[in-house]
Amino acid sequence: MRRLITYRGILCGKFRQVARLMGLFALASMLLSACAPMSQRPNIDEAAIKEEVKRQKEATVQSYLDHVKRAELIGENIRINSASLCPKKNYTLGLSAFSPVLQPDEWKGALHRIGYKDGLTVLTVAKGTPADVAGIRPGDFLVNVDGTPVTKDKEQIQKALVQLQQEGERKLVLLRGEEKLEVSVTSILSCDYPIDIIISDVVNAFADGKKVILHTSILNLAATETELAMIIGHEIAHNTREHITSKQVNKAVGMAFGAALEILLGVPGAMNIGADIGGGVYSQEFEHEADYVGLYYVARAGYDISQGPGLWRRMGASNPRSISHGSSHPATAERFIALETAVQEIKEKIASGKPLLPNERAETQVKRPSVSQSE
Repeated sequence: MRRLITYRGILCGKFRQVARLMGLFALASMLLSACAPMSQRPNIDEAAIKEEVKRQKEATVQSYLDHVKRAELIGENIRINSASLCPKKNYTLGLSAFSPVLQPDEWKGALHRIGYKDGLTVLTVAKGTPADVAGIRPGDFLVNVDGTPVTKDKEQIQKALVQLQQEGERKLVLLRGEEKLEVSVTSILSCDYPIDIIISDVVNAFADGKKVILHTSILNLAATETELAMIIGHEIAHNTREHITSKQVNKAVGMAFGAALEILLGVPGAMNIGADIGGGVYSQEFEHEADYVGLYYVARAGYDISQGPGLWRRMGASNPRSISHGSSHPATAERFIALETAVQEIKEKIASGKPLLPNERAETQVKRPSVSQSE
């Protein structure tokens, strides 16, 4: 009987708590209703909303592809003209190709509506490359590579993309509207650092040792071809100079030193602190080197490098604190002056007919046997 009374008391207590909470919710609703909008908006057509969703998705994928085209044309120009300076090379025909099949399902419908078919469509053709000379044009639909049909199958499309980067002659069959084209194209050497574009409002670009990653916001910031070439050249230089590997090694050394302090002296968190310190060693120097070497890549690709340093004035304007304060990256004012000096160095080499090769310290020339130092 006592147990029953106890349970009854507990239940009554819980009920009172729930009742108080419901009362508080009711009071909150009354108070919030006093702050509700006062105007009466018109009824919204749900079908019109769905249609607008389609239109905005189409605008998104079109903007994304415009960014890809711009970055790919500039990137291909840089990769081809600096192939002799890259430790990692592949082959290219000078074209890029695109397929909705390789894109997220969310965007496939929009891609189809703006005219891209499943299969493989030529997206860009860099000027003066084998594909350009052979008469291939953006919008051509690729149906056969070296006798192998290009289907709508994802694996077949990926295989065709690999074939387009192989050494030697490629026999291609394309459709331009209803016209069938058969061409033979021989590949040329290129730096093997492809470009990925990420839709993001964060102004950023980075390299991971294998490729270059650009956020769409930094593409919007780069107003001219030269400015975008500066960004791409900088990130390719991070890869060619193996900065990512160097940072990882420095981080591992710092982590090992910190672990020793943690074990021998009992310093808490020393391993993580050591890793952070080690990873930041030479960080600004790596950025300066990427600016300097990247500028040579831009010059070799034929862009007006005198416009290049201006990118860092624009960067400083978008982030005023970076003008005179640097952390992992140098301050933008310092980068501007360093690049202006490098521009003058390159122009003097052009005027005197010297090869456009970055100046190397004597010890680093021994460390880079795979990179040509003469042309």
